[in-house]
This record gives sequence, structure tokens and C-alpha cells, in this order.
Amino acid sequence: MLTAVVLAVPVGKVAWDVGGGEATWEVLTALGPADWPDILIGMVLTNAPLAAVLAVIASRMVYAYFAARSAASPHGRDTASQHGDDTDSPHGPGWRAVAWSVLRIAVNPLATAVLIAVFFGPWWGLATGAVSLALRQGVTFRYRTRRVVSRPRATWQDRVAAGERWVTGVLAGIVLPVTALVGALDGRSWSPVLQCTVDSGHGAERARLIELGRKGNGVVGWDLEAHEVVNGLACGNTGTLAVREPWWRS
Repeated sequence: MLTAVVLAVPVGKVAWDVGGGEATWEVLTALGPADWPDILIGMVLTNAPLAAVLAVIASRMVYAYFAARSAASPHGRDTASQHGDDTDSPHGPGWRAVAWSVLRIAVNPLATAVLIAVFFGPWWGLATGAVSLALRQGVTFRYRTRRVVSRPRATWQDRVAAGERWVTGVLAGIVLPVTALVGALDGRSWSPVLQCTVDSGHGAERARLIELGRKGNGVVGWDLEAHEVVNGLACGNTGTLAVREPWWRS
């Protein structure tokens, strides 16, 4: 699913924004393969729901990968015991083990929350961090319960682990493709929309361009009125990313 989002959705975004067909090919050619990832990056940085879902899934995948490696290792042990704290002590784990465990669990969701908050505000960051932390804890419970040989009935940890798998499946299989598709067809540019002076051979005039790259003192952009790649000078930001009506309103 991530592969489809990374490869297909950016092309669909360009096609809808510039009109499809030859226009899409011209824009992709002007960008060049090295800059094609900029389309996806631009989509993520201008679409809060898409960025949040991708951040949650990425955070969960990273933690699940390392948890699986630890579980598969013949010498795998809990991190706390690896750092010299006896979790089987009658007095319980030491404060260092507890502090390390909390830090290990929270650092990735916290970093994810900060990144999302920087671009989209504190509420988006808080929600993203909370969901990331919840899924992370579900992964932890899953690998802990696998160590138990005999379990007569499901515990609350089993139910949390099962819920984590279900939520992850919904996010990756439904929410991610839907938010990516909506982002591709929302009529908003993946790159700044500029007002530039363009000389097409019939005199200089002001035109709206989707910025494709910088060249000297100007930019290379897609002229939204002339439907062609042009060079623009004396550019200023229009303050909006809207280039056409969303697909569901057209």
C-alpha cells in the first residue's frame, strides 16, 4: 500500500492539478526524475491528515521491526535487564529501568508529534503522538504475550495487541489510501503558486505559475493559464495553493 502511495499518487496529483495528458508529461520532464520525490514531499507538507497517517504508520513500522528483531534473537531480552536492572527482584524494577523503559517507549512518538506540530499545529501533533504511542504499546504487548507458553484465556494485553493489529490494518489499508487520494484530487498545488512576469514572445505579462524549480534569478514553472512550462521573473507568492476545483466539485 505504501508503494502505491509513493509511486501512483504523486503522478495522479500532477495530472489533476495541470490537466493530465501531455501536460503531466511536460511537468514531470521539467522536474526530472531527481525531483519527482518533491511531489510526494509537497503533498505531505501541505496535507495534515496525510502527514499524520504516514507518521503514525512509519512510527509503528519502525518499532515493530526492531521488536521483531529482538524477539527473533536467541539472546533477546528486555531492554531493562540488558542495562543491569533486575526486573525479577522482589522490590520490582529499579528506577533506572523504569526511566529507560518510559524513554524507549515515548521517544519515537514524541519526535513524531513534534514534527507534525511544527508543520500543522499542536493539536495535530498531540493527536499523532497519542495514536503512535498507543500503537507502540500494542506492539509491546504482542511480543510480551508471545513469550507465555500456556494461556488459558485471553488477557487484556491480548485484547490490546489484537486491537493494535486491527487499527494498524485500517490505517494502512483504508485511511492511508483514502487520504492520499483526497490529497491528490483536492485541487491544491504540491508546490508554491507564484505570480511571475513571463515573456512568451508576445510581450511580458504577469502569470500564475506552479513552481517546478529555481533557475538563476527566476523560476521554472507551469503556467496555469497558458498550460506550458515557462521561465518566470520577479515572482511573488500568491498566498494560496488552490489551482483548480477539487475533483468532487468539478
